[in-house]
Amino acid sequence: MEKNMMIIYCTNIWTHHQAPICYEFVKVLGEDNFRLCLFEHVNKERKKIGWDDDVPREKWILGPPRANDELEELKKNICAADVAVLGSCPQDIWIARAETKKLTFIMSERMMRNGFFKLRMLNPRFAKGIQLLRFIVNRPNVHYLAIGENSVADAKKINLFNDRIWSWAYFVEKSLIPNKKIKRNNVRILWAGRFLRLKQVHLILHAVAMLKPKSYDLTVELIGDGPMRASLMVLAKRLKIEDCVIFLDPMTHREIRRKMAESDIYIFPSNSKEGWGAVVGEAMSEGCVAIASSKAGASKVLIEHARNGYLFSDRNVKELVDILEYLILNKDVREQVGLNAASDMDELWNPRVGAERLYNLSKGLLGIKPMPNYVDGPCCHNV
Repeated sequence: MEKNMMIIYCTNIWTHHQAPICYEFVKVLGEDNFRLCLFEHVNKERKKIGWDDDVPREKWILGPPRANDELEELKKNICAADVAVLGSCPQDIWIARAETKKLTFIMSERMMRNGFFKLRMLNPRFAKGIQLLRFIVNRPNVHYLAIGENSVADAKKINLFNDRIWSWAYFVEKSLIPNKKIKRNNVRILWAGRFLRLKQVHLILHAVAMLKPKSYDLTVELIGDGPMRASLMVLAKRLKIEDCVIFLDPMTHREIRRKMAESDIYIFPSNSKEGWGAVVGEAMSEGCVAIASSKAGASKVLIEHARNGYLFSDRNVKELVDILEYLILNKDVREQVGLNAASDMDELWNPRVGAERLYNLSKGLLGIKPMPNYVDGPCCHNV
């Protein structure tokens, strides 16, 4: 790939989960050779939990479109680019780009969150949608950037992309407060996000209740809003753990990152419907020990059990309690695992590595340079 080759990156909204990789693409390619296409504004629900809708005024950012003519102009830019990365955007853009026969990457979390694939295929509308998806992506020029472990399994289950599957992620900013843990005896545990059923925050409350008789000095902070918040507050009261569990209102992502830097442990109990979970990478980047459900998308991708974080079986509160108790009692282990996590995020899963590797993979697929062979991390051949 030469300097005059254009890469275009498409997603629905401007977000702190996508911004870091875009800024790195600009550094790698130059601002004349990279474009970010946006299609929507941040919705009310996202704003309510602290997301920002202020899109920077950069020459390389296009959209969101305000009318059909602007949408058509975006489509022209996407089809003209030498390499396109397509995330959440209108399906007709996926089709138009695929038909150019140019190198195209489809970027997504898992496609089959609801399961029951064989049963759902009996629904004519669903079956037609799968058929259209195969028509779009099962072409030699279309590759898959799979976000999360479950996305690979889903693609294989519905016969998409064949062997053209590469690992990808939501790349987060580097640590805002590197290695600045506060020295104290109290152990601080954190969770942040939307209080949804799939997040399984109740597991944290039950784990804390099981630990309470041992009188550990714990503070648990739960940050966010959502439909399950009220019932979880009632559960905390029923379990008699209100003295150590604090429900905090939504914060900006930078405020949450500071909370992560000040915390010792981040619990991520989401189930398999969680396609990725950028908070895991954010917590690890801040040197916070992540304890994650093994079923969530990011968990096994980012975490090597007992080295840079911990995994527990989905909904297994006893396993979660055992890990928590071990970390509470072993401060040195906590600190070392946190350091390992921050190092891995800095050296392997950071946006600079992601941008450089996709750049090199594109050159390899286009026959400009030899194909790279990444054994782990971004752009690893994931089949």
